[in-house]
Amino acid sequence: MVSETKTSHTTISERQRLQIIYDKYRPEYERRLNRISGRITSILDQQRSNYTIKKRVKRFDSYFDKILRLRNENIDPIELNDLM
Repeated sequence: MVSETKTSHTTISERQRLQIIYDKYRPEYERRLNRISGRITSILDQQRSNYTIKKRVKRFDSYFDKILRLRNENIDPIELNDLM
């Protein structure tokens, strides 16, 4: 069960709270990911390498499911190093 958080007279679920935070920062994650992949592409182009680059920002559902899984494994603090 996901806990509830009380904010400004409204009770929202932890999932909703994290969704709001995720939505706020996702555009920045996408910008940074595009910048990083652009740099990598530039380096590989200079090397005339044959390559494929795949990139993504983890979907919210995957992000939230991972948080729940790590919490169930009693991992504290929870750190996600694969959001993008």
